[in-house]
Amino acid sequence: IKALQNLAATKRKQHKYPVVGITGSNGKTIVKEWLSFLLEPYFEIIKSPRSYNSQIGVALSVWEMSKKHNLAIFEAGISMQNEMQNLEEIIKPEIGIFTNIGSAHNEGFRSLKQKITEKLRLFKKSKVLVFCKDYQEISEELSIFLMAVNPKIKLLGWSSTAVGPNCVETIQNSFGTSVTLYYSGESFAFDLPFNDHASVENAIHCAYTALYMHFEGHLEIDIPEFLERFKQLKPVAMRLELKQGSNNN
Repeated sequence: IKALQNLAATKRKQHKYPVVGITGSNGKTIVKEWLSFLLEPYFEIIKSPRSYNSQIGVALSVWEMSKKHNLAIFEAGISMQNEMQNLEEIIKPEIGIFTNIGSAHNEGFRSLKQKITEKLRLFKKSKVLVFCKDYQEISEELSIFLMAVNPKIKLLGWSSTAVGPNCVETIQNSFGTSVTLYYSGESFAFDLPFNDHASVENAIHCAYTALYMHFEGHLEIDIPEFLERFKQLKPVAMRLELKQGSNNN
């Protein structure tokens, strides 16, 4: 496994285009798939296949990077301490997304605080981190751990409860959810075909990541066209699904 990871890390060093790294307890695959769909018209994208976010999966994902791409989106998942260090060396994300924090894989960590710190290791050399400030535990560990190891990182924290430069307003309606978010002194509005909190949260992560890339000059994005694409987002097939079988099984 270590040999495979070293190979992938060497491959990663050969490519200079932006790399987005995604971690968190839930939503990694959905954010990766949705962000890829939203940015499809503007980039040649390489992304993790399915949920390839493990010690082996990340190496296999990064191995597929090539010169024909100009953006990479990879997810990273860990189930115990000291795993993220290996994944950071392979992915080395310039842009980070921390989806959320929950109880998944709690047994591999001494505490929630330790689990957050371990996940944050993915971003120790990133230029920016997109996250939701409403998760107080994440915000606390950012100031304690990440700012200490990466003081130059830009923290792009958004909130749906607090007033601030990156605040978000959501209104549920018959067709889904209308979202208005604020970034760089401007407001951006889009509609989602979902009402559930998790989907709305995942979509907002995607929106802030893309807006950062646009305003930081990674590539020109047609903002009205981009916002219109949110209406077309679809649920992503996940590993845990219930399907109705014959004979009531």
